[in-house]
Amino acid sequence: RLRELRAWVQSWAHPAHHAGVPAKSATDAWYSTALELEHSRLTHVPSCAASVDIYKCFDQVNRPLVYALARRAGLPGHILGPYRAFLEESQAHFQFGRTIGEAHRARTSIPQGCPFSMVMIALLTLPWIRLVQREGAHPRVLADDLLFTTAGEHCDIILAHVFYLTTQFMERAGARLALPENGKPGKCFVCASDESTRALLRQFRWGDARDPLPVRTAFRDLGAHLNVSCKVDGSTLTARIRSAVVALGRLRHVPVSHAHKVTAVTTHILPRALYGAEATHVAKSRLQDLRSAIANVVGPQSLRASTDLAFALTGR
Repeated sequence: RLRELRAWVQSWAHPAHHAGVPAKSATDAWYSTALELEHSRLTHVPSCAASVDIYKCFDQVNRPLVYALARRAGLPGHILGPYRAFLEESQAHFQFGRTIGEAHRARTSIPQGCPFSMVMIALLTLPWIRLVQREGAHPRVLADDLLFTTAGEHCDIILAHVFYLTTQFMERAGARLALPENGKPGKCFVCASDESTRALLRQFRWGDARDPLPVRTAFRDLGAHLNVSCKVDGSTLTARIRSAVVALGRLRHVPVSHAHKVTAVTTHILPRALYGAEATHVAKSRLQDLRSAIANVVGPQSLRASTDLAFALTGR
């Protein structure tokens, strides 16, 4: 059904959308953000970013608002009608251990994981994208993961102002942000490419947040590890490589053919280990551990085995 609606989605999709629209992915999202922040640092232009997390986004969606926006965006009635009926008639059950509760209908929420839900979340965030752009910031949306960047003089003031507008927008849309409260860490945070801007950001009060937002120099962004400081920090990738080395140790003893092991390494282990390597520092010692673990899987089992020879004989 979404393939048939591709033209409709493209009629309102924005370049800032990276989910719920065709030919976009999380890699496009974090790669573009990494390029923006790195370019600002290399050209000595102050820049900062704010990551905005919506608390239980799919569970808080105001369905009448979804229907109104979809109708306004031109979704055909013979699609909107059945979709609305499906959502309004759906029943939910709470689970407590092995006990399933009685059926009930939720007043809010759309199914998480449903492809149609991703499109509707993208449509819901379109007014927010235009609001952020109007204030001079650069938005980025991947489902319920929102982020916007600002650069240039007074970028910190623009960031704080746009964050306040974001809290107001979400409140009117029936959602709330995962802000820090009563000493408990939230999921929203800010970052900056230079220390002077970070110092200013630490002094701000952010919208309705009772506690200041954390100012980070390195953080995990959609699976990648982004670093806005001059320190060598790629902890997310390091942990990913360590996990892959453990998996290789198990694969070594699995009773399957050499060809199957090579396929597992190339299609599962390596993508799992090196995802996001383009955006962060790679620990060379961990990378050497990964090479050795792969050689132990695809190469001969010998004390005199050569890692380089094992890779050369395996081919691509």
